[in-house]
Amino acid sequence: MKKTLFAAIAACCIATTSFAQENWVMKVHTNSGEVKEFQCKDVKEVTFDKPGSNTYYADVAVTNTYNIYYGSVAEDLAAYTIHLSDGNLTTGGLPTEINKHVLRLTILSHPSQNSYSAVIPDGNYKLIDNTDELGVYYKQSVYIETNKMNNSGKPDGFLDSLKVCNLNVQKRADGTYKLVVEGELKAHGKVRFTYDGKLQFVNKDPESKYQPITDNVTFVPKKMSGRYVKATDTYCDYALTFLNAEVDGEGFIVGAGEYLNLVLLTKFNIPMDINTITGTYDIVMPVNGAVYKEGLFVGGTMFKRGQMTYPVGSYYKEFDGQGDEKFGLFSAGTVTATNNNGSIHFVGNWTTPEGKTVKMDYTANVSDIVDQSQQQDAKPQAQFNSSAANFNNASLNQRVNIKDIQNAGNKIVMIKR
Repeated sequence: MKKTLFAAIAACCIATTSFAQENWVMKVHTNSGEVKEFQCKDVKEVTFDKPGSNTYYADVAVTNTYNIYYGSVAEDLAAYTIHLSDGNLTTGGLPTEINKHVLRLTILSHPSQNSYSAVIPDGNYKLIDNTDELGVYYKQSVYIETNKMNNSGKPDGFLDSLKVCNLNVQKRADGTYKLVVEGELKAHGKVRFTYDGKLQFVNKDPESKYQPITDNVTFVPKKMSGRYVKATDTYCDYALTFLNAEVDGEGFIVGAGEYLNLVLLTKFNIPMDINTITGTYDIVMPVNGAVYKEGLFVGGTMFKRGQMTYPVGSYYKEFDGQGDEKFGLFSAGTVTATNNNGSIHFVGNWTTPEGKTVKMDYTANVSDIVDQSQQQDAKPQAQFNSSAANFNNASLNQRVNIKDIQNAGNKIVMIKR
């Protein structure tokens, strides 16, 4: 910690007249006999650091973090805000205890490939005053210290801004980080914050499309519901939903859970012949120029219409019952269906665009599939119901007109069960 010394000398330097300030000289006598002279008017402050001592106003071993990814803010630059603390933090990054320290840094660096799995690139970041280069943006970076309780019994304290900051970021192969921050506060001197551990980011990137699953999944359904429909004049669809969640007496999902949608393209046959479901299906992605035919399953993607974004095709979804949802859109893989006297055995192994796998091994009954092939026109109109509403009657299976997913004017087909 910095200490101000030589009070008498400093007093001399603060003479009451300009004459005195212009003429007084400070002399420093060293042990070697050397005398060094300084014009008093040129001296602002006399301090010293004791060699080998802890010279930091605050030297903090970080135990908790709260971090936000804001996405791109300029060409090839994105904003990451991290909160480093030696105490518990609120959702938002404020300290919840007295005598704790928080360093909030807003880092401008290269954008993350996946907004829901944001990663700060390795490097050294210095304090900057603009948003056009890599560094720690000083206007959105601050030191917080709690040193008292307010009248409401909550922690209170003070803020101090940074005049120097050097952040070193090292990300290891196991996903953990080593962070070292060396800084200097405008009013309180030097600080150091060190952290070793994981950094998880809340995604606030307005351009992000969906939150992908972050782990491999072995999906174990509790039930299946499906419809057999006439898709075109050359093939039919089995639109199936496998569910692992509780449902109420009316078939509405209750609380947290997961489900898997599957769209299989099969031989044209009306009415339904369950034997047409047997076989191994490869993927066809719903993009311009795709060729749809029997023996394929429709891959998963997100389709935006107006202000709403929908998962379509074949995909896995998990949800916490509070509005947080994660998706595994199927971009590769196969699924095999076999029929043994009305017991339909499905074995699926799929891959998502993020490289995660989803596996399923499940046996359903043919009675779980309703034949609607004689009840529909070949091109049903769009019906925008909740994608996670009623398991028995509403629309969990949804896909776009697979002739051209990128044409927003095309009809959206939501297969009802």
